[in-house]
Amino acid sequence: MRRREFITLLGGAASHGARAAGGDAGDHTDHRKGAMKTRRSSLSIGWLLVVCAFGGFAAQAQDYPTRSVKLITQGAAASGPDVIARIVAEHLGRLWGQQVIILNHPGAGGSVAARQAASAAADGYTLYMPATSAFIVMPQMFPNLPFDLNRDFVRIGFIAEQPMVIAVAPSLGVNSLRDLIALAKKRPGHLDDRGELGTPPPHSGGTPDWIVRKVGHDLQTVLDYPELRQKLADLATFTRPMSPAETTEFILREQELWHPVVKQIGASQ
Repeated sequence: MRRREFITLLGGAASHGARAAGGDAGDHTDHRKGAMKTRRSSLSIGWLLVVCAFGGFAAQAQDYPTRSVKLITQGAAASGPDVIARIVAEHLGRLWGQQVIILNHPGAGGSVAARQAASAAADGYTLYMPATSAFIVMPQMFPNLPFDLNRDFVRIGFIAEQPMVIAVAPSLGVNSLRDLIALAKKRPGHLDDRGELGTPPPHSGGTPDWIVRKVGHDLQTVLDYPELRQKLADLATFTRPMSPAETTEFILREQELWHPVVKQIGASQ
């Protein structure tokens, strides 16, 4: 079964084209000479760019940015999300003639980074780059967060998507993602996952529409640079530019599709 989670310059979530559950595990692999066989199901993760939605800012579009810009990510230094953020930040910094500083806030399923982004001044100078999963899973995992991801963040654009793989030993007796979910619910706490799913999206708060449009336009500009696309492709990360409106529509569709699934598998417990 193929399911994708996308990267936006804002946040990440499971892709719309996937089925909610079930499906046969694909790509049976057989590593010879004693290596363990694995059954794999294909997945992907996505990254967004967002900005805090509240606050005032008086400036002209041609004046932005006039100083360094901060980019918050939930990834630890040297992690996949951090590397992606630095590649995007490097090219935005060149285009703007200003430094884009990466702020790493890992921990608590991305909620640490989201809290930092939500508390930043809504002046367009703090961006937030989450995985789409932040908009899908985080509200279920942390229902008492002091902010609302849909209400308090303005979507700027979608950055890229990455393929991911779920693999299990054949001795586990699991032949599909549906079987794996059922086993995990039957034996809570007994299965170990070895992967990192997400990165938080950049956010813009109280940010004027012209800043959102400018950053969104500039993001799409740099995502079209062959050098940037190649650097991301070397990381198995593939650009998928979207406008702010397209990014918002994408997130709402993903939430409609995946929120029932998250509740069903007990992500909030």
